[in-house]
Amino acid sequence: EIKDPINYFLSIFLAIVTTSLVFYFFLKMIHDMNVKREYLVGENNNLLAVLIHDLSNPIGLISSIASKEYLDEMGEKHFFDILHEATTISLDIIDSVRRMEAIKAGKAIKNLDKINIGHLYSKLEVLFESKLKDKEIRLGIQDFSGPIYVLADQSILLSNILSNIISNAIKFSHSGGTIFMETKKENGKVKITIKDQGIGMPKKILDNLFKSDVPTTRTGTADEMGTGFGMQLVKSSVEFIEGKFYIDSKDIKEFANDHGTECMIILNEYLEK
Repeated sequence: EIKDPINYFLSIFLAIVTTSLVFYFFLKMIHDMNVKREYLVGENNNLLAVLIHDLSNPIGLISSIASKEYLDEMGEKHFFDILHEATTISLDIIDSVRRMEAIKAGKAIKNLDKINIGHLYSKLEVLFESKLKDKEIRLGIQDFSGPIYVLADQSILLSNILSNIISNAIKFSHSGGTIFMETKKENGKVKITIKDQGIGMPKKILDNLFKSDVPTTRTGTADEMGTGFGMQLVKSSVEFIEGKFYIDSKDIKEFANDHGTECMIILNEYLEK
């Protein structure tokens, strides 16, 4: 039994922050040495921005449960299970960014693995438990018979892609809404569809969503701040793991009774040889 869970949490949180700072100086050193990179969003993309963007979800989870009230409500075991999951995801993000930099620099070879989609969905439920509860939004994950496997990088698929889409869906949804997730296998492909009942996007924003030089930042339904960087990262990450990404949206101002955003990810199914 841990005698002082809050101090234990703080020590883990400080360890994550310290690791992130160390990695920042590592990236700065590479930049100062004029190492050319073309990672994800264009030639001049900043890996530090990607790192910070992806770490915001697990560190945000840690921050949201960092209170005695949450500890009492959840119980010690559940509290530390969530804390462990969030810290593990944070370290995986740092490792995946390092690996992608090595691949881009020609120091490593891209290796896509057999990933169980169902396991990632379980991690999403843990990662967004407090955010969903705070906004009273339901994550409806469709049941599917038997495991479904894709060829992907687990950290990229979980943190760069699925987490960013779910985070956006929560941000732009009102209380009481539902985020639907559906997974289907078709002709050697796996199609993941994520649809929310949120406020949607005006056509002007949707048309410029993947343009890094056009502002697309908006605040969420509870005044959450955004960066306008998430969907660019999602698209580039899906392409990095050799998939395809599509997005459509209906603005609440134009479609009062049928609004929201739908994202579709198509990945290669893992097939036993």
